[in-house]
Amino acid sequence: MKKALSVTFSVLSTVLSGIWRGIKAFVRWYGRSWKHSGKWGKVGLVVLAFFILTLFLVAFGAMLPTEATPTPAVANVSTPNAPTEVPTANNAASTTMSTPTNTPMPTDTPKPTNTPIPTVTPTPTNTPKPTETPTAEEKVCGLITEKLGSINRKGVARVEECKIVPGSKPEVFVRWAINDNLTGGLIRTGMYMDIVDILKAVRNANIQYSTVQVRGTFPLVDVYGNVSEATVVRATYTKTTIDKINWNNFITKNILLIAEREWVHPAMFK
Repeated sequence: MKKALSVTFSVLSTVLSGIWRGIKAFVRWYGRSWKHSGKWGKVGLVVLAFFILTLFLVAFGAMLPTEATPTPAVANVSTPNAPTEVPTANNAASTTMSTPTNTPMPTDTPKPTNTPIPTVTPTPTNTPKPTETPTAEEKVCGLITEKLGSINRKGVARVEECKIVPGSKPEVFVRWAINDNLTGGLIRTGMYMDIVDILKAVRNANIQYSTVQVRGTFPLVDVYGNVSEATVVRATYTKTTIDKINWNNFITKNILLIAEREWVHPAMFK
C-alpha cells in the first residue's frame, strides 16, 4: 500500500510540474494575445482559457487514486429440479388482503371455590334391641337368687327351683340348698336367714301372689350310712303376714313362728 502511494505521488508531481510550466507559457501567450486581440478575440480567449482549465481539472481528477468498489459475490444457488409454484393472482390477493381475525378478549379466570372437606361417615352402631319387660316369675326369681348369693357346697345349686304356680291364688314356690357351717346351730341360723331373704325378695318384687312356700335342702345320712340331699325345712307364708313384717326390728330366729305351716327335720336340731 505504501509503495503504491509513493509511485502515485511521484507521477502526480511530474504531471503537475509539466502542467505548471504549460500554464505559465499559456499565460504569457494569453497576455500578449489579449493586448493585440479585438472584442471577439478576447471572447474567444476567455472560452479557450475556460476549456483548458476544464481539461486540466478533468485530467487532474483522473490521476487521483480511487478506492476499488468491492464486487459482491454472486451465490451459486442451485435450482431444484421441481418447478417452483408461482403464486396466482387469487392466491396473492387472498394472502395480501386476508382479513385479520378478531382476537378474543381474555376472560377473567374464576376464583377457585372452597372445596368442602368430605365429612367422615360415622360407622353405624348396633342399635340395642329393646329389652323385654321381665315376667313376674323372672323378676321375683332373679331377686331371690341375688339375695341368697352363692353356695359353699359342691354338687348342688344355691336355688334349685323357683316358680310361680298359677291359679286363682298364685303361689311363689322356692327350693334352695342351705349352706354348710361349722356347727349345727350355725347351720340352723343360716337356714333362718335364708328364709328371711326369700320373703324380703318376694315383697320387693311387687308382684301379684297369695302365698309363698319355701323348702330348704341339706345332706343327711340314713341308717345305712348313705348321704343324700334331702328337704330339712318346709314353711308357708301368706301375703298378709309378709306385709305385716317390720324387717328393721324383726328377730331372725322367729321366722318359723309366723309361718302358716312349718316343718323342720329333727336332724337340724342335733
